[in-house]
Amino acid sequence: LRPAPCALRLTRCGLPVEGAGARDSSWSCAGAMDAWRIHQLFWRVNKRTFALPLRLFDGRVEALSGAGGHVEFHYTVPPTVCRNGRMSLGTLMALLDEISGVSFVVGDKTHRPGVSVAMHAAMHKPVFEGEEIILRSRIRKAGRLLGFAEMSVTTPAGEPIVSGEHTKYLPFGQLWDVMLGPTFGNVTLDLFERNEDTLINWSTYLSPSRKETTPPPAPDDANIYDLLGFEDVEGGGIQARLHSLNCNPLGFLHGGATIMLAEVAAERATGAGEATATSLQATYMSSNLGLVSFREEEGAASTREEEGGRLRSRVLTSSNGGSNGVVEVQFASSK
Repeated sequence: LRPAPCALRLTRCGLPVEGAGARDSSWSCAGAMDAWRIHQLFWRVNKRTFALPLRLFDGRVEALSGAGGHVEFHYTVPPTVCRNGRMSLGTLMALLDEISGVSFVVGDKTHRPGVSVAMHAAMHKPVFEGEEIILRSRIRKAGRLLGFAEMSVTTPAGEPIVSGEHTKYLPFGQLWDVMLGPTFGNVTLDLFERNEDTLINWSTYLSPSRKETTPPPAPDDANIYDLLGFEDVEGGGIQARLHSLNCNPLGFLHGGATIMLAEVAAERATGAGEATATSLQATYMSSNLGLVSFREEEGAASTREEEGGRLRSRVLTSSNGGSNGVVEVQFASSK
C-alpha cells in the first residue's frame, strides 16, 4: 500500500466553513499559510499510519483556517473503505477523527493534536462507493486540558450524512508548548521541515506497535477491514494485534480503528447487517497496545430482549489485562 501523490491544496485563505460563524477580522492569508504548513507536516508524519488505509491522502482540503480550526475536506469514497459497496459509520468516524485532529493542530494556540477522550456521531443517510462527501470540523472550545470539536459529513448539496462531536485531552507537555508557541513556533517548523525524515524515523523507533509486529500484506486494492487484522475469539468477540497500518503516530491503536473494530464486534454480537449502525458513542479510558480485544458487555443480550429486540450493543475494549474503553452502538432496525 503506497500513499497516492498528495492531492491536498488550499483554495480559500482564512474563510470559515459555511455556517461556522463570522470571519475573524485578524485572520489573514499569511496566517492561513502558517496553518497550512503545520497541517501538511502533521499529515506527512501520519503517512505511515492508519491514515494510509483510510485513503486520507486521496482526498483534498478545500478550506483551512487557524481562526477556530475550521477544516473542510472533500473525499470520494473508494471501494477499499466499504463493505458490500457501503461505508460504515465507524469508518466515517475514523476519517472525522483525522479531520478534527487537523482542527486542533491548526487552531490551538500551541498546535496540540491531543488524544481522544470521547467521540460520538449519528448517521442520517447511507454513503456508497463512488460518492463524493464533504467532511467538516471546527473547534468549539480549546482549553488548558480539554478541547471540543464539532464534526459533520454532508453531500456536496449540503444534505446531512453524519453529525458528531469529539472531545480531546490536549496537554502535550511544557516543552511542546514552548517549541510550538508564538515565540518559537516558526523556528520549530523550519527545523522539523528540514529534518522530516529524521522526525518520521524517530517516531517509528519510539512506536511500540511498529517494533513488535509487521503489517499484513497490503496491495493497493486491499480492503481496510483486512488491514485491521482482526480475528474471531472463542467464546465471542474479536481481537486485533497492533501494527503500523492500524495505529496512530504515537504507536497506539488508532481511535478510529478502535471504533471500527468495536462496530464489527457489535454487528456479530447482535446479528445486525454490516455497515448498518446509526449511532456510535466511544469513550477512551487509556491507550490500547499489543493484542486488543473487543467483546460485548455481559448481559447485553438479555437487555435487548427486554427492549423488544432493539439492536443495541455495548462493546468493551481491553489490552494488557486491563479495560481501555467502551463503545456503544445503535443499529438501524430491530430483529
